[in-house]
Amino acid sequence: MPISPFSAAGQVGLNFDVAPAEMVPQAWNVGENIRFDNGSVTPVRGDVSLGLDLSSSEQPIWAFVVSESIYTTVAWVLPAAPKVYAYYNGTLSDITRVSGDYTGDNYDRWSGGTLSSLLFLTNGVDVPQYWADLNPATPLVDLPNWQAGVYTKCLRSFKNFLIALDVTKASVRYRTMVKWSHPADPGLPPPSWDETDTTKDAGEYSLTESAGACVDAVPLRDALIIYKEDSVWGMQFIGGTFIFRFYKIFSSFGMPQRDCAVEFQSGQHLVFSGDDLILHDGTTFISVADGKVRLLLRQISIEQYAGCYMVNHIAQHEVWFCFRRASDGLPQADTALIYDWKDKTFGIRNLDNLYTIQPGKIPPFVLQWVQATYPWLNSSQEWDELARTSSIPRLFGVADLDIRWLDVTSYLGEAAKVERTYLGVAMRAGEAPDLASRKFLTRIWPRISGVSNEVVLVTIGAVDAVDKAIRWSSPRQYIIGTTEKLDFTIQGKMFAIRLSSLNAHNWVFSGADSDIAFIGGN
Repeated sequence: MPISPFSAAGQVGLNFDVAPAEMVPQAWNVGENIRFDNGSVTPVRGDVSLGLDLSSSEQPIWAFVVSESIYTTVAWVLPAAPKVYAYYNGTLSDITRVSGDYTGDNYDRWSGGTLSSLLFLTNGVDVPQYWADLNPATPLVDLPNWQAGVYTKCLRSFKNFLIALDVTKASVRYRTMVKWSHPADPGLPPPSWDETDTTKDAGEYSLTESAGACVDAVPLRDALIIYKEDSVWGMQFIGGTFIFRFYKIFSSFGMPQRDCAVEFQSGQHLVFSGDDLILHDGTTFISVADGKVRLLLRQISIEQYAGCYMVNHIAQHEVWFCFRRASDGLPQADTALIYDWKDKTFGIRNLDNLYTIQPGKIPPFVLQWVQATYPWLNSSQEWDELARTSSIPRLFGVADLDIRWLDVTSYLGEAAKVERTYLGVAMRAGEAPDLASRKFLTRIWPRISGVSNEVVLVTIGAVDAVDKAIRWSSPRQYIIGTTEKLDFTIQGKMFAIRLSSLNAHNWVFSGADSDIAFIGGN
């Protein structure tokens, strides 16, 4: 009796690297708005607009989360190209510096962070900015004690220091320079950046062993990992005369764009290297993409790097690598490659041209009926769940003239699809899939759970050779809670299966049994 090829549906996830006929039966070679979780396949959830009425001049291009402020709520700082805004409790306030608009454009990605509850940020072309009391009535000011005529492409915090990377001094760019402040006292900005002042611990060091620019820095345990374009370095506090120790960790990869590395588990980074996703612990590294989705990553061009960034989706034990699949060079991501680090599977979803996605806690508000942009019956949550689960980090994205909560509702508004082609059938348990004999498939029993009456379209295909096109049947409707089996009449040496749905996506596919008969060898 042939073994059903449609079992254990979510164990492997998407694979774009291996030819479909050579993949294990549990792998899928086509996906759209799909994730793999606990051994099953399920559509991703949809997004909810916060309902901000933004004008084109208020368009944010990045975001910083400021939590537990003096207003004891969650707030976001939303830099645009010329201005910076603060969003508190549904109100957008202009906190641009008093001296006038900033001079960057949509490609000048902002960086920064918090230090002693104070916010620091820079766009790489203007003087770094500082927000002292987190009050939306208080504008940003130039970073106190910052040196005149100095600019930095990236500003990060580490311990009680601020760290600047890729520094310009007196109109001369020092791409490999790391510059650090004197330690800041709690609640105050750093008192000095003067590397020549022997009474202070401020300093500079250039990583000149390779020519690549310093791109970003992300903490890892007690070290700061500095990502250059062509290598990876460690920066460790040692005190004394030198203050910091610098040491090269990896020379075989770097990072092409800021915000393309995250610490997703304690002591582990996931990094986009330009054509790979690298997991490392500061000592050793492996590729998590090679043999699975590396071919997709290699299609990302230099022009598309502007739309690349990475975010940790803690609630789903996932890391999203966001990038722009469209070849127009815009600085917004339209696709997220989803890495489930618990199950080590890849999924994928569409993004609606998001400048950034940031994790944060949900503010204490309850969505009103009039704000809902989807049928509440299609949601997988209770009505006030967004308010009651404020302690769980969620994702929000900066879209065109909108801010959105991501991955929170079952109503996606787009198609979800997963497909496997050129699937062989093992004739006996323990044998390799048979690709040479003809088989006849008459019915399948899908194991699909979810909301009653939800419809999932199931399509079966067949083919006789790997260089031939799939012959697809017409789709059959599987109605959750009603349908038990689906009848087909299709034969071939290999099979294919496609599951799809529109709009609401309350279903989980864990596999299927099938009725397949052996015909012969021709």
